[in-house]
Amino acid sequence: MKFTSIVTAAVSSAIAVSGTPIHKREIGGVLLCTGVNATGTCSYSVYALETCHQLPAPFHQNTSTFAPDGEDFECFPRIGDCGSICTSPTGCTFGSVDFNYKNKFNLGAIKWNNLISSFDCSLKTTTSTDCNCIDPLQNTMASITTNASIASFGGRFLKLTHQSSVTGGPMNFTLFLPAGISESAPAPLLIYLSGLTCTPDNVTEKGFLHAHAAPLKLALLYPDTSPRGTSHPGEHDSWDFGSAASFYIDATQEPWAQNYKMETYITKELPELVFSQFKQLDPQRVSIAGHSMGGHGALTLFLKNPGKYKSVSAFSPVSNPSACPWGEKAFTGYLGADKEEWKKHDATELVKHWKGYLNALLDVGTADNFYKQRQLLPENFAEATKAAGIEGLQLRYQDGYDHSYFFISTFGEDHIKHHAKHLGLL
Repeated sequence: MKFTSIVTAAVSSAIAVSGTPIHKREIGGVLLCTGVNATGTCSYSVYALETCHQLPAPFHQNTSTFAPDGEDFECFPRIGDCGSICTSPTGCTFGSVDFNYKNKFNLGAIKWNNLISSFDCSLKTTTSTDCNCIDPLQNTMASITTNASIASFGGRFLKLTHQSSVTGGPMNFTLFLPAGISESAPAPLLIYLSGLTCTPDNVTEKGFLHAHAAPLKLALLYPDTSPRGTSHPGEHDSWDFGSAASFYIDATQEPWAQNYKMETYITKELPELVFSQFKQLDPQRVSIAGHSMGGHGALTLFLKNPGKYKSVSAFSPVSNPSACPWGEKAFTGYLGADKEEWKKHDATELVKHWKGYLNALLDVGTADNFYKQRQLLPENFAEATKAAGIEGLQLRYQDGYDHSYFFISTFGEDHIKHHAKHLGLL
């Protein structure tokens, strides 16, 4: 194995590892190797926290082993170089990598071994909450682990993990709690569902919905986009199916039916756990929103559960998945070939049976390539709504905007105010 030194903080004595990780040496210590399982050319260095580190050759877009060397910090591998602006519509990091991340010795398993150009690391805290709250679905003691607590716009982001009985494994989610809320003055909650390939980090770092929610005392809940830690055949092979691509439905086809029960997770387990844990949130005032695949999720869960959510909104939603390539692929894999079954999870079909006013705001950018490729089909949803004689849909086409977080951050304030109105905040 050939080792090189990247930065002045490199620890030269760490190179005698014989293809095995260096355990818990220093905060900021990261082992990089061009090969899997700490093979090929390797370098171990201790990196400054809260600083972007550019990967030089031979590791630039050629890192199969990315192994943080301690449990007290986490790192975020990124596609772009330090100082670059992320223009990917789905984000430029797949999330955090820490000491316990299962693919840290084989990033090729998630197709990131040829993508990483830079990374940054930060401290984390890992402490269980004090409440020992009850899991409402299983009537067992459920713990939520706090991985990070981050102040922003007067409120606080909590990056959290819990063990899900629905998906059968650990699930990450992020909660934004605005300042000035309490059990006696609880905040309403907006659930935001992210799009394909995303984690909660993408929208919290780039969408800035919380900047507009904070002064209104509106709390925000960001679930993950699929179960994690599973290894079904083909689960990590495609960016539009499997991991980070659940489509927020309960799968009926094996092997997905074992863990991919995101509809039950989003509508029952997660909110019930959150409301039992955080008494400063009001379970009677809840709305739902989402982006792309998450827009599909928000629309369908709203339409399937009349009265559960006060309002719905979506950025660039997949509005008629039964009639677009993304939806056809996902529904075939998760639900089987019966297209009648697909209709139960398609907003354009579900809205035909809606009763009453539709408190819905949809924004779509005219420069969105996925819109041009007919992956989104918002016009089909609008036509079905009109044909059913349903009022209350605002569908806005935003000239020149694409599918990215530049789009979401531009019109996020409108969506927050849309929900705030129906949640009694405006």
